[in-house]
Amino acid sequence: MGDLRGWGSADDGRSPSQEPNDAMMGAFESCQVYLGGIYAPNRLIQQKSIFLHGQADLPGSQEVSPGIYTGGRSAAAARVLEGEASPQEFKFFAGSIQWTQSQLDEQVAGGVWTVAACSRSVAIKQCLQLPVPLWVEVQRLMGVQIEMGDL
Repeated sequence: MGDLRGWGSADDGRSPSQEPNDAMMGAFESCQVYLGGIYAPNRLIQQKSIFLHGQADLPGSQEVSPGIYTGGRSAAAARVLEGEASPQEFKFFAGSIQWTQSQLDEQVAGGVWTVAACSRSVAIKQCLQLPVPLWVEVQRLMGVQIEMGDL
């Protein structure tokens, strides 16, 4: 978790720039940046940064799952600054791990990952200071009983 210093305005999924974009900082200064994943041997700064939102009509955005979008940072900042959206409607991640389809299929078949449908409200949920970690909440929604004492 961190903040938005170092996030540029690139809408193409490039790594964050070294200088913060004033519009991004002004629009999203209250937002946290979550750790999306680190793939060793790469360092986090070399990895793709992303943000998720549920705004289908945001210019520059792409749907990654039904009702969940990424991209359109400049348009998102403008929308927030103009009062048309709340900063909390966007969730920022530094770093991401991406697989080829065959790699992910193999890992799912091997039990490394569990496939689950995910609603926009869960994917974009600001999850600091929740009573339980978000992944525990998702497991419970899937019917897996996890007690906090088991962690």
